[in-house]
Amino acid sequence: MNVLEVDGLTVVLPGGSHRPLVDGIALRIGAGEVVGLVGESGSGKSVTARSALGLFPARSRVTGSVRVAGTEVVGLAGEALRRLRAEQAAMIFQDPRASINPLRRVGDFLTEAVRTNRGWARARSRDRVVELLGEVGIADPGAAMRRYPHQFSGGMLQRVMIAAALAVDPMLLLADEPTTALDVSTQAEIVAILLRLQAERGMGMLFVTHDLELAASICHRIAVMYAGRIVEEQPADRLFRAPRHPYTQGLLAATPTLPSATGGAVQASGRLVPISGRPLSLTDTPPGCAFAPRCPRAIALCTATAPDLHTSGAERVACHRADESVGAGG
Repeated sequence: MNVLEVDGLTVVLPGGSHRPLVDGIALRIGAGEVVGLVGESGSGKSVTARSALGLFPARSRVTGSVRVAGTEVVGLAGEALRRLRAEQAAMIFQDPRASINPLRRVGDFLTEAVRTNRGWARARSRDRVVELLGEVGIADPGAAMRRYPHQFSGGMLQRVMIAAALAVDPMLLLADEPTTALDVSTQAEIVAILLRLQAERGMGMLFVTHDLELAASICHRIAVMYAGRIVEEQPADRLFRAPRHPYTQGLLAATPTLPSATGGAVQASGRLVPISGRPLSLTDTPPGCAFAPRCPRAIALCTATAPDLHTSGAERVACHRADESVGAGG
């Protein structure tokens, strides 16, 4: 069963002078599956993730379909949208301090969320919050409930936000770069908590990150975005062994080598090679492949015609020369 199905999602800002924030996105996430969404800043990762909650930019024009557990999100509003956010999907944002009222105690914040979304009495809600805080590894949950957000470290406060997301028992968990603002050791702890709870509850999870090493270690599949489009999607292990799109190959060539979770390496050692050129701005609307100005393999066809996203088994790639690139990334 798919907990997220995105088909042809396009989001365009008002005014008509910009290219789409996301352009024809298609994505699937099954129950119990972790899918990574990677790409540089401005590629459309966060817009794609937030679409599952109906969080589209103000006055944007949205076409296509986004279904969460069978419920169509595009066009959903009012009580129906509130129920979807309260019962089926939840999101963990990058900065926990921007997601919680600094003037309220953590316990009040969490208890109110449980009471509002589940309709439980205060005592039952409090017991559930204590249980959730324990599940995310916060010692002495009863005392933690009486503290204010500023009394928590960034890592501990992100655990609170994970507890808040899990309070509704979602089928789909959206994690939008939840470890970016944390130090390396705390990142590892947060990721371990997320994966444990995701597996225990059988949730589908969309993990948005710019960290290829992290995506390789935790995701079943990885989709790579560039300039609002998915340019490649493969099972995580194969993507790092044999990337087919030149952009994916460029990202891997610019990634430092570190031991992977399986004891190998995600990239052969050697000199790091940066991707030349600059990312497209929203006002850049090339007729062909968006990556062509930066691609060392571009030909005339690439600059004239945008490639379709072709599917072959578990792989998808949008490149006119993809068949020539098999194995080029190692």
